[in-house]
Amino acid sequence: MIATTFCITCVCWVFFRSVTVGDAFYYLWIGATHALENPISSFKQLPLSPSELTYDFVTMIGAVFVLFAIDWIQREKSHGLSGLPFPFFIRVSIYVGLFVSVIEFFYGRGEFIYFQF
Repeated sequence: MIATTFCITCVCWVFFRSVTVGDAFYYLWIGATHALENPISSFKQLPLSPSELTYDFVTMIGAVFVLFAIDWIQREKSHGLSGLPFPFFIRVSIYVGLFVSVIEFFYGRGEFIYFQF
């Protein structure tokens, strides 16, 4: 069920981000017909050498690992931060810290995607 939802969401994002419906179908056609021709070539564009690693890329990878770890540890809870065994003040501080981190990371990055329409 999760994999089906993920696939449907990915296809819908192609339509959401395309300029025209024809472009969306073209992108899906190219993705479906050329996906297995040379799958390694798409990884060559990632910044994998130490000179090309940027602060944003490293921060993003670190944040993803932290979120996966929290999600794995709290997998039986309703969300990642539910049931923390900390006093109220520390829990609120964690929420405020996460909020400030998101604002700080995305501040000045340009216009938010949904405001473009």
